[in-house]
Amino acid sequence: MRLAFHRGLKRLLLEAFSSHATAPEQVARKLEKVVCRPVARQDGVELREWLARRRINRLVHFTPLGNVQAIHQYGLIPREHLQHEVLRLALGPSFTDDYRWEGMPHFSCLSVTSPNYPMFYSKRQTRQNTRWAVLEFNPEVLSRFWFEFCPTNAASGVRPLNGVAGGEELFLLPDLRQRLCIVSNEPTDPQAEALCDSIIGPEQIMAINVERPEDAAWLACEGISARVNATLFQARHDYAFWKGRRITDLLD
Repeated sequence: MRLAFHRGLKRLLLEAFSSHATAPEQVARKLEKVVCRPVARQDGVELREWLARRRINRLVHFTPLGNVQAIHQYGLIPREHLQHEVLRLALGPSFTDDYRWEGMPHFSCLSVTSPNYPMFYSKRQTRQNTRWAVLEFNPEVLSRFWFEFCPTNAASGVRPLNGVAGGEELFLLPDLRQRLCIVSNEPTDPQAEALCDSIIGPEQIMAINVERPEDAAWLACEGISARVNATLFQARHDYAFWKGRRITDLLD
């Protein structure tokens, strides 16, 4: 089913962006009708209950500032599709790395509650002339679209899982969580990932955060509202513990 969905989504995206006569607003309307890969109804119910129990109130995704306009108009599109020439020419995406080492370019990478700050910091150090944004998405998409969860960076080789069981993999080691004062909606490992192979529509964007006022002003010139929130550009309070560690190093 996954392969058929990816092929169908690719075809719809290429059709939507292939006509130079099609206005951006028309493309956006077409993408709203793209069939996303949904979760089963019962899984959706269980995931909504899980979101409430965990008090998860946002998903986050960091991206170069130059990508925000396209995401704001068309939604968060998995990299595999953005690499096709038609979409590259239409959207001009900037990728945060040359290669997706976990081998899952058909999935967008998001984090629960806070950005993957070790990765985010690394990207900002290697691309110091790039300005960045952190987008917040409605967590309800976790109960509507197919997601796979990985308790640490997916490139580590850990097999992602779906559903509530997969989501709970992000919150392992309760004793450690208590010792490190990790709140209920923060994953144990700051590099934990939530992976989605659907387009997450722009209507699911709850907020756009930037580090500096000039970045907010630049987006405002594009008709996009953003807020300055330096907190999302900083490390988590327990960063010293996780330096050089992953949760897989601590599991039996």
